Amino acid sequence: MLRLVLAVLFAVGLLSPAQALTQEQIVRELIGKPVYSMDGKQVGTVADIALGHDKELETLMMNTDRSLGFGERTVKVPGSVFIALRGSIVLDLPAASMDVLIEHGETVSN
Repeated sequence: MLRLVLAVLFAVGLLSPAQALTQEQIVRELIGKPVYSMDGKQVGTVADIALGHDKELETLMMNTDRSLGFGERTVKVPGSVFIALRGSIVLDLPAASMDVLIEHGETVSN
């Protein structure tokens, strides 16, 4: 009976099936969103995300403060180190490791 009701609602346009977001849409929604360390501390914001040939999240470009809080830096983070989760990015690193990532990671801009 429930299937019949749902089928009728779809047919008359009162209910539409949920549409999954494309990876490109997900990337657009994540730009400017917070980046968190694995221990829950905000460590930056999303500047951009590059997709691979398979449309998977490949590289994160994140804006973060420099050491001692002077200025901002954009750092490139490989896809194996982060995950998109509930409108933000979570790194597979504790906040204490951020200085190492910032100082030794690939810097996109100063």
